Parts: sequence; C-alpha cells; structure tokens
Amino acid sequence: MASLQNFVIDGNGLHGTIPTEVAAMASIHMFSVTNNDLTGTLPGLMGRMVTLQHLYVDSNMLTGTLPSEFCQLTALEILEMYTNQLNGTLPTELGNLIALTTLSLGRNDFTGTLPTELGQITTCQEIYAHTNDFNGTLPTELSALTALTTLALFNNSLTGTL
Repeated sequence: MASLQNFVIDGNGLHGTIPTEVAAMASIHMFSVTNNDLTGTLPGLMGRMVTLQHLYVDSNMLTGTLPSEFCQLTALEILEMYTNQLNGTLPTELGNLIALTTLSLGRNDFTGTLPTELGQITTCQEIYAHTNDFNGTLPTELSALTALTTLALFNNSLTGTL
C-alpha cells in the first residue's frame, strides 16, 4: 500500500484499536475511520504521516489524550475527532498546524484552557470545541484568526469577558 493516498473505512462497525502500522502509509492524504466502534488511544506514530491532509477519527470510542506528535502534521488541513472519549489538555504545539482550516474536537472530555497558540493558525476557518470541560478565559489571540467563520465553544466551563 505504498502508493495509497486515501484510506476511508467509515461506518463499518469496526472494533479494536487503530494499529501503529498505519504510520507506514507514506503517501496518505486522507485517513478516515469515522462512525465505527474503535477504542484505545490515538497512536503517536501517526505524527510521521507527513503527507496527511485530512484526518477523521470522529464518532468512535477513542480514549486518551491528543498526542503532541500530531502537531508535526504541518500539511494537515482538517482534523476531526469529535464524539469520542478523548481527554486531557490540548498540546500547545497545535499552533504548528499552519495549514489547518478545520479543528473539530467537540463532544469529548478535554480539560484545561484553550491554548493561546491556536491564534497562530491563521488559515483556520472553523473551530468546534464544544461540549468538553475547557475552563479559563477565551484566549485573546483568537482575534488573529481573520479567516475564522465558526467558533463553537458552548457547553464548557469558560469564564471571564468576551
């Protein structure tokens, strides 16, 4: 599968974990396993998939944190991880995802504050981080996101002023 560019196996009722061997997909542009019954953590080795542009792992039962290795995916345009059981704080290195247009993390168990480094992703058009347990204030750095059309942060524990 050395020349495989799009790996899409959505909606199949697959179970088990995402194998670390997926990191060997050297030419992959899209990896999509949405709407299955996948469990376990996200393999940090996926951070080696340097050609990856679209990553969809939403609507599974994945647990654990968002590996900081994912922040090495500088070609990544879409990152969709909503409706899982992911937790922990977001890595500050998310600001390295300079090609990102969509960040979808809603309906998980993420905690902590929203990283100020999100303001470095000037290509970002959509951020969905609703229905988590984020706290603290809304980072003023988000005002630098001039391409942003959607910011969904409802059902969190954010405080402060707009």
